[in-house]
Amino acid sequence: MVHPRTSLQGFQKLVLSLAIKQWGSMSDAQRTLWGTWATTYPQYAKHNPSAQLSGYNCFIRRQVYDLMYFGLDQPALITPEFTSFPLDTCTVVLVQTGTVFKLRPTWVLADETLVCFYFITGPVQDSVNFVGTKPKYIASNYNINDELIITQRWLEVYGDRHMTGNTVIVELQIVGTTNGQVFARSRQRVTFVPS
Repeated sequence: MVHPRTSLQGFQKLVLSLAIKQWGSMSDAQRTLWGTWATTYPQYAKHNPSAQLSGYNCFIRRQVYDLMYFGLDQPALITPEFTSFPLDTCTVVLVQTGTVFKLRPTWVLADETLVCFYFITGPVQDSVNFVGTKPKYIASNYNINDELIITQRWLEVYGDRHMTGNTVIVELQIVGTTNGQVFARSRQRVTFVPS
């Protein structure tokens, strides 16, 4: 058994164990329904795009996002909706107004059937290769065009920084709210602008 070395690893282990426990508490019929959903709407592994996920994998992956970012008391999605949502696209603008940091998403479809998790890196330089840059979770909301105030989370993660003119990488993770869809992450280079 590998013991977590950091509090984040411990939290991730807890979240995974809760999702597995939720799966185990479902009936055989409910688990079969997830298997049918996974066959009907194929989802693929992040690091092996040719590997189709099982119903168990789809449930766990989706449920982990709910538990990690919406709270450990999130109920399991027992019955996935048999639909396939179209991938929504988004343009992100990051604004600094004095000491306030804002994230302004503009969604093409602006649909509440999807939720987006925003992950952002610290400042990067043009000469840096962005491939290995690890973004950190900053905020989430439904795919609607609402401005998010990210000041508190930004300061927790990156500290008090003057960001206007600095470039960061924003990753968007889009997840279906009523089914097992988890879209591949997309990345954007975004420069903080003054309001």
